[in-house]
Amino acid sequence: MQRFAVGLIAIVVCSMSSQAQTNDAAVRPGKAAGAELTVQPMPAELVRRSQSFHAALKPTAASWVEEQAKNEASESTPDLDELRDVIRKRFAGSLAGGGRSSGPGSNMDVDALVMMVMMDAAQDDDRDLQTQMQQMQAMTKAKEQMRALLNEMDPVMSSLAGSPRSNVCETAFCRSLPAKLAAINAATANLPHPSQLPAPDKVTAEDVANAQAALQNDLDSDNDMSQMSEMQLQMLMDRRSKLLEAASNIEKSMSDTDTAIVSNLK
Repeated sequence: MQRFAVGLIAIVVCSMSSQAQTNDAAVRPGKAAGAELTVQPMPAELVRRSQSFHAALKPTAASWVEEQAKNEASESTPDLDELRDVIRKRFAGSLAGGGRSSGPGSNMDVDALVMMVMMDAAQDDDRDLQTQMQQMQAMTKAKEQMRALLNEMDPVMSSLAGSPRSNVCETAFCRSLPAKLAAINAATANLPHPSQLPAPDKVTAEDVANAQAALQNDLDSDNDMSQMSEMQLQMLMDRRSKLLEAASNIEKSMSDTDTAIVSNLK
């Protein structure tokens, strides 16, 4: 697993929409109340200690820590006692004293492994947080494009009222509509709910009406997904905080000489 680096995630502030926009065109330009989420960087001493432990591990032990970290990253709250039991069973042959006594080379090496697992799991959460924040930023930008286009459509639809639906619209807006719809398709291509808005070369009054309905439907769906993403993001941040707290509590009880202990694990 890639080693930690100080400043892996600097303070990141992500402004997120907290409620779906209504269908009322007058509401579209407004921004929903948002909540700012801040991801604090990992403590430098924890990063340093984790790096030193990883450097001392044999490849088989390092692979086990990596796999166990993935398992822990899927849990909402770390169970340290259960993890210690798993470690004692896995490394029973190389833990000094079986990892059961209170002297050096026993509980220390178990806790060193617990700390590494917690830190690696937190790193996994960091990557997920970065991905989710980037995705939410892209979704927010796409939603702004949708709302802006919907607002442009309102006066156009009023002007086309009463016209045959099959009539080709020759206004500047209608000529630019295919490119604007294609831009939204491209902006949402990598999102969980990509838009697939048809962009005909010759735009009719019916095409404008259909595009308006499709845009509003996509915007409503994206608003619902934004709320779900916010909940998932908060869960990730809470879990990351618990993992780092557990690692920090263990680190405080360890000394720099403990690195030599884990080098004997196989």
